Amino acid sequence: MHSRSILLFLARGVVGVSVIVAFLAIMDGLAWFQAPQDLNSHIEKRWSSLRKLHEAGEPVDVLILGDSHTYTGVNPKHLSAELGQTCMVLANNSMSWTDHYWTLREALEWCTPQTVVIETYGLDGNAPGSRSSAQLVNQIRVFEARKSPSLKYPAAWDLFTLDELAMGLSPTVRNHHFLWDSLELIGANMKHKGPRPLAEAEGLYLGRFIRFTTGLTNDTQARYDSAGPPVHGADLPIHPRNIEAARDIAALCKEHGITLIWLALPMYHRHVDGKEVWMQRVDSIRREVDEAIPFLELMTDSSLNARQEFFEDTYDANQHMTWQGSVMVSHRLAQFMDSLRGPEGINRFADTNWHRLMRESEGFYGFNAPLLPDSNVSVIFQNVRLKELEVKDVMRYHDPMLRKGMDYLQFRIHRWPDHLPQPETVQLIGSWEVLWPDKGRVRSPAVMEFIPHLSSRELTVFRCAISEQLELKRLSDLRLNLKQAKRAG
Repeated sequence: MHSRSILLFLARGVVGVSVIVAFLAIMDGLAWFQAPQDLNSHIEKRWSSLRKLHEAGEPVDVLILGDSHTYTGVNPKHLSAELGQTCMVLANNSMSWTDHYWTLREALEWCTPQTVVIETYGLDGNAPGSRSSAQLVNQIRVFEARKSPSLKYPAAWDLFTLDELAMGLSPTVRNHHFLWDSLELIGANMKHKGPRPLAEAEGLYLGRFIRFTTGLTNDTQARYDSAGPPVHGADLPIHPRNIEAARDIAALCKEHGITLIWLALPMYHRHVDGKEVWMQRVDSIRREVDEAIPFLELMTDSSLNARQEFFEDTYDANQHMTWQGSVMVSHRLAQFMDSLRGPEGINRFADTNWHRLMRESEGFYGFNAPLLPDSNVSVIFQNVRLKELEVKDVMRYHDPMLRKGMDYLQFRIHRWPDHLPQPETVQLIGSWEVLWPDKGRVRSPAVMEFIPHLSSRELTVFRCAISEQLELKRLSDLRLNLKQAKRAG
């Protein structure tokens, strides 16, 4: 009798739990308790963009995984333009490598990348059961944006503790407080009759989220003077779960024949001490996982970490890069990836479909001459010798990052002559005959600056901004101006 009572009790428990689970499943399907769309819904936009690319038959060649350091610090459109590949950032704020693994698993359902780049800031001390409430909220948002039915439950068991599981899986559990503080939101959700679709970006979106366009100020420099660095790299912990995820990511890439690259983005050199110890610890984990994994370590690179215009103006520990920093880092990453790419590597520079996809992106014509008719660009000269310079091309083009009413005038020069001053020490000045709508035909100089993030050993790039109203008629002279001489005068 006693054993029958226990069995009956257990049966009632199973039925009760089943009823609750069924009720939650129905309510979640109706989406009455779904949260309103985030005003900065870039997490959702990344996934909807990846799916749109897949549906359009557009391949994604490079995936970049990481956290907010990555989506502010890597510029995927500049990286794509320089590599001749389509590069997508799938990074989410506050996420550690435990989540990066599941991001990659789901991404592989929508694309077959040749390369995966993973930024190392998320190789940290945060993991399920060892994170702040704000990080848990971010984890839920990231988890919600991934929709693969086959991965939802395996990922949930890995990304949430038992106490967090119901809240992570069910918006009804998570947002039941709407009953007493947001009844109007429930009413609005009922009218939608189901979950709302993921937010979509206009045009081509490759995952960048531009937040900072100005660098460190003198006030923040004064904070460093008085209080020292806010981040102590030697003391930053790395959770064992993230090391385990590093092994899982490496194994997944190997299984799919994907080249895996580790990337450490920089922070300002006065913002963090113990950088070398921190990076040595990260590198030791890389070697434990697979010492053959290439590692581009930029944290200790003084050519980047000493440039205050490259970094967000903050003394908070979590410092990000500016747009200026992102294009320089993307250039360095592209050069590193290009050095690893063999003759079989993907190169879409001559692919008209790729040009059609990318040509309206920022940075595209900094690296590419047009293959298709495009009102945004004109090639003025191509493969000519001007004075002592072997010029690949002279182009005039519009770029989305330029202010309204302006174009770029750009010279790309084959291998800079050794006997001339270094490009960064000079301005390239072209004397042009131009036609202004209100002035008629006049002679005007175009003072062009060396652009490091567009230049390489093969090509040296100078450019300047000019008014779109100005019509270039004829180049009458070209000369160099030493910047030092100009300052002295």
